[in-house]
Amino acid sequence: NDPSQAQVVALAGAPSLTVSRRVKVARVVRETPDAVSLYLEELNGQPLRFRAGQFMSVDVVVDGVRLRRAYSLAAPAAGPGSEAPHITIKRVPDGRVSNLLNQTAHEGMQLDVLGPSGSFVLEPGLAGAARHVLLVAGGSGITPIMSLVATTLHQEPSARVTLVYGNRAEGDVIFRERLDALVAASEGRLVVDHVLSDASSSWGGARGLLDGATLGGRLDTLGVALSAVDECFVCGPTPMMDAARELLLGRGLPKARLHEERFGS
Repeated sequence: NDPSQAQVVALAGAPSLTVSRRVKVARVVRETPDAVSLYLEELNGQPLRFRAGQFMSVDVVVDGVRLRRAYSLAAPAAGPGSEAPHITIKRVPDGRVSNLLNQTAHEGMQLDVLGPSGSFVLEPGLAGAARHVLLVAGGSGITPIMSLVATTLHQEPSARVTLVYGNRAEGDVIFRERLDALVAASEGRLVVDHVLSDASSSWGGARGLLDGATLGGRLDTLGVALSAVDECFVCGPTPMMDAARELLLGRGLPKARLHEERFGS
């Protein structure tokens, strides 16, 4: 069936740890042709509080089948923008829920959700600590990473953040303008390195698939010494994550400093 003809059906049930509650979609923002952000509001008017890096689980019914998918919260957990929590959903091939929400989500609709949940979070640093946080993202893996970037810069005025972000082409880069704005306001504390595997001829940045060799080369170019990295977060497609893990641990990053978030249905 054409997913555009399916309906999102709210699932009723008493609030609990396993039954979803209903929230309202207050705003819909098209991030790229294949990614949409849904800004969520609690129906009771209370703020939706979460930790940077966490996700929401969304319950929908598609063609009579109940489905649950997890989508990361991309808003900062503190500071500017934290008052507008949102999940960002990238369309995936044959993805019944991602295609449905990309095509039919609209302001005022209601969804049933669980969460926030997840342990892909950066524990608060010591007051005044000038730690270096390395982030590696591929494609829609930027969603929890985006929250980590903005929250860390706000909460830790002495922290430095380096993000290596891989995509296919310029039009696939989610949050490009938001990242540019954070870089401009960071006074040099944030470095964002875009790597594109199928860039146009006018692209002046790094090129290549974000595999281990490419990541290693980018870290060398950026002057990132893993011995000086205090925490490292990686999120993206499984092949990219496996390659990043091998490269980072192989170069001596302590395993305890490596945090990974793997997407799956």
